[in-house]
Amino acid sequence: MNCCGYNNLKKEGGVKPMGKVLSVRAPMRVDLAGAWTDVPPFAFRERGAVLNLSIDSYVFGKRQEYDKLLSRYVSGPSGKHRMSSNGINISYWTDLPTGTGLGSSGALNVVLAKLVNPKLDKVELAEKAIELARVWGVQGGKQDEYAAALGGGNLLFFREDETEINPVDISWLDQHLVVCYTQSTREGGKIHERVWSGIEDGRLMGLMRELAQVPETMLERIKAHDLAGTGTLMKANWEIQKRLDEHVTNDVIEGLFKIAYDNGACGGKACGAGGGGCIVFLTEDRHRLTDALHGRAPVIDCKTDRDGVIEIKD
Repeated sequence: MNCCGYNNLKKEGGVKPMGKVLSVRAPMRVDLAGAWTDVPPFAFRERGAVLNLSIDSYVFGKRQEYDKLLSRYVSGPSGKHRMSSNGINISYWTDLPTGTGLGSSGALNVVLAKLVNPKLDKVELAEKAIELARVWGVQGGKQDEYAAALGGGNLLFFREDETEINPVDISWLDQHLVVCYTQSTREGGKIHERVWSGIEDGRLMGLMRELAQVPETMLERIKAHDLAGTGTLMKANWEIQKRLDEHVTNDVIEGLFKIAYDNGACGGKACGAGGGGCIVFLTEDRHRLTDALHGRAPVIDCKTDRDGVIEIKD
């Protein structure tokens, strides 16, 4: 899927690229526990904690140089805009639709940071991507950018402007994770605004503290290869998450949870803000659960990405 809407060179009179063409990709992520505690209203007062896993669904980007000034019309949220560049074109596309709750916006920020600053290391790229989001006025946490930059599993701690990174090998979960797309409309933006407000005025601070306690305990169960214990903690995280805002769940989501638990799932939660997008389930028998969800919610076949953001060959 081309998200830029301006990648057709035929309309530019056959302009040919010259110089280096840089192509990169960055992975999306599944947040297993602690999401929301990485947002500044909480992390600037107390320590946030998130456990996530980068997956092999990607945002891609390309930086091309041309031999003359480019000028074209670009489709944007408020209509078409004329856009010129001094011989440089940046385009991007994704494996999955936007609004899945899998951190595609954070991955895109990392892709753009890599295209503009290819020599930065991965931690620097994550921070640069977070800066980009702030410049664009996007309120959010930091876990998505770090997952996209670093790859693999990570236990992340957030306090004020500091991030503590603990890489963890939790890839054995690949054989037990089922990620499905609800196909229901996400209210992520509105949920985000209400939860953000509730943290700032203190109403949700108790729930946030509860969420921040789950990741470390879950990691202990994962390291012990305790699937049932991990699932129980994922359930607990989901119950806290639902109490943040009434729109985090809905009839479609609850229906999919019933199917999952009737077919062997031992835990699950909505990814990202919830309200739609994707759900991640834990199960001993992936085939049974995948078959049960067939025709009700597309299952995204994914496994751990270990690379993070990298340059790729076309």
